[in-house]
Amino acid sequence: AKQLHLLETPSETIMESVTDDDVREPKPEETKYLGASKFLKNIWKNAKAKKECNATLHANINTWRCHSPTFPFPDRLLRCVKMESPPLEKGALKDLPAIQIAQTPSELLAMRRSQQEYADDLDEMVKKFVFCVPKAGAQQVTLDSCKVDLTAS
Repeated sequence: AKQLHLLETPSETIMESVTDDDVREPKPEETKYLGASKFLKNIWKNAKAKKECNATLHANINTWRCHSPTFPFPDRLLRCVKMESPPLEKGALKDLPAIQIAQTPSELLAMRRSQQEYADDLDEMVKKFVFCVPKAGAQQVTLDSCKVDLTAS
């Protein structure tokens, strides 16, 4: 989080980056038609205010992202990687305080399932799995050919 905070661009820098040249509307010049001149100035001011508002939004998002305590993961990603514990394990672990669950690295390693245990579980699943391969079939092949009789006239 500290490294992320160091990457933050100051809000003032983002706000000062908006210049008159960034506005897509042409800057109006004084004309003898006061109504049109006033209207064009209003359009230009609104376009510049929109650019400044956009820069303010970017500055706020930058500050929010750089000061957030953790990186926010989307809900979909969290649901994809969330793994439920088997029901029998939940009750036993719920009753124990955290210090008693695993006090040493060797106890943590002992809690991890071995490759053989994973393989045994997969064997059970493969035994119950049913493969259904449909019978292959196709239409009977026909061969059409013709022979040209050169003697016939």
